[in-house]
Amino acid sequence: MATARRKMNATERRQRLRALLAGDRCVYAPQVFDPISSRIAEDLGFEVGVGAPPNFELMVTGAPEYGLVTLTEIAEQTRRICRASSIGFIVAGARAIGNALNMMRAVEELESAGASALGIEYQRLPIVFGSPTFHSAMQKPLEVRRDVDYEPAVAMEETVGKVKAALAARQDGLVIFGRVRVEPDVSEAIRLVKAYEEAGAEGLWLGQIFRHESLEAIHSATKLPLIIGGSAADVAKEHGGERYLVANGVRIASLGRVPLLAAMKAIYDALKAQRDGKTETELASLIAPRELESRIAWEAQYDEWIKKYLY
Repeated sequence: MATARRKMNATERRQRLRALLAGDRCVYAPQVFDPISSRIAEDLGFEVGVGAPPNFELMVTGAPEYGLVTLTEIAEQTRRICRASSIGFIVAGARAIGNALNMMRAVEELESAGASALGIEYQRLPIVFGSPTFHSAMQKPLEVRRDVDYEPAVAMEETVGKVKAALAARQDGLVIFGRVRVEPDVSEAIRLVKAYEEAGAEGLWLGQIFRHESLEAIHSATKLPLIIGGSAADVAKEHGGERYLVANGVRIASLGRVPLLAAMKAIYDALKAQRDGKTETELASLIAPRELESRIAWEAQYDEWIKKYLY
């Protein structure tokens, strides 16, 4: 059986992402965080993966989402993820980016690393002295969280300037999204949406949607394709699921942090069992089957290359 595989190059992946955004369906995008998760996502048939700021933080520094990871580290991890598979990779919002000139540098680095798209962050980071942190705000109950202010938002003129700078800096079709905090002030979010659209943003990444009316209001205000996160996906499930999302302009739905957090728990459980004296044989049920390991590692492909080029 032929095992040769051809990976899409970065340009092809960006073109495919653009086609998805211009299409008439909603694509579900898991969060991927390293080469293995990227390979598994592709193996399962996903077309797009998302690189979320907290995952970059955890994978690179082991720290919470406090803006400690650097642009260089984000670009390096992006390169590893993109090199491993052909799924499109969206960097949801690089926290380590400063002003518009820093944004231009970020576009250069992430585009050369193979990213398919970049979301322009609306939050001002690093954390401002005396400000409540994003993490502590997210710990509040859902009914309170709707009206909580997170890290101070960048002024509209500044974040729109970053979008313009990003568009000017790209060289190979990197898709540029504007990120929008929709709730609690939907009217202010719509103002930002219109400003992003006028600046040339090619899509909108919507955060903090807890009411279906909020999504519908944003869709009514723009023709741009929308990306949503987990909270909005929960809202959509109550109102018709994928058909509802498509009808309201959503073309990509991010699936949240389950893969990384599940992997964290699996590693913890395995190490704890070993610390408690369990043997590898006793822990066999926790281990990936040999066939799965081989498939995700592309072992047959590498064996073919060895036969072809080393003998």
